[in-house]
Amino acid sequence: WELTTVNMVETDMAQKALVGVASWIESNRLHFSTSKGAVTFQPIFGAIKESDGYVAIIPHVFKQALVELGIPSADAVLTEWMRRDWLIYTPGRKQKQVKIDARPVWCVCISLAALYSVTEMVDGETASIQIPVQNTESLSQSQA
Repeated sequence: WELTTVNMVETDMAQKALVGVASWIESNRLHFSTSKGAVTFQPIFGAIKESDGYVAIIPHVFKQALVELGIPSADAVLTEWMRRDWLIYTPGRKQKQVKIDARPVWCVCISLAALYSVTEMVDGETASIQIPVQNTESLSQSQA
């Protein structure tokens, strides 16, 4: 019974973490580079690699986001996300090396499919969380 309870807690935490991280990415999307352009705001948190099917988050930024969400164990979350195929990673690691600002960086890479599938209850209705990709052209025009 104890092992089952521990697994249920980890599973619930993994789902909670994915919902929270999806929302966090959405609200911080201007700190992520995209194929459409450079980061709008500093510091850089990672990259949205839409054509490759994932969002890459710099590890210390990812851990801090989890702490802010009240989730203390990034390792437990990543292990469960790997089990569910929610991560894109290099075998033997829980990260993947990606280029951000033309430099190779090891990142936590979350599948866009997993992020797009996340739903949460909002006022009694199910609402999908979407990860919009910034359009730097429209941002430049709106800021002018």
